[in-house]
Amino acid sequence: MAHSPLYENVPAPPDDATRIDMFLDTADSYADLAETFPLPRKYDLFGSPSRAEYWTVILHAGVLRKFYSAKDQVCLTKVVDSLARMALVDHPVMRGDLIEFRKIATARTVPEGFGLRIGDNDVTQWEIVEVELHGRHLHADWGKWAASLEVREGGRDFFLGQWCRTAADLVDIAKRKIRWYQEEGFIDGPAGS
Repeated sequence: MAHSPLYENVPAPPDDATRIDMFLDTADSYADLAETFPLPRKYDLFGSPSRAEYWTVILHAGVLRKFYSAKDQVCLTKVVDSLARMALVDHPVMRGDLIEFRKIATARTVPEGFGLRIGDNDVTQWEIVEVELHGRHLHADWGKWAASLEVREGGRDFFLGQWCRTAADLVDIAKRKIRWYQEEGFIDGPAGS
């Protein structure tokens, strides 16, 4: 089956400003989802969430994933690279922000070094998100499904909730910072403005 001509020949945003617009739009959409379906306030490390809490966290993880997966166009690392190229001035606050965002914008470091030990393997929160989403919910990857059975007994629910809260906070901070950069004239405003 052929792809629709509407998107077939457009694999990436045409420029950095459009990537930033795309990020802001998708971050706003996520904020609307989070307001409509709030993340559970706390997850007990050894407790079991209710079915509604579990599925709410899975919904958030599935939507937040695009901001941390290197294959996605609004991955925070790509957004940071676009911001660096778009800088109209060398402002110390923006420069410092970009350095910090570069450090934390990869999925494996959200939050850094905190996860599970299964057998001889250290498993990051991002890997827990990936095996749960790709093994059980968004896809049916056999290896990730098998891994999801192992992490289920090791505090999976706590780590999924923790990753989602941290990932959501970072997206919100990035969104607010970008809008501030635009208001202050550190980068151009929305594409087409």
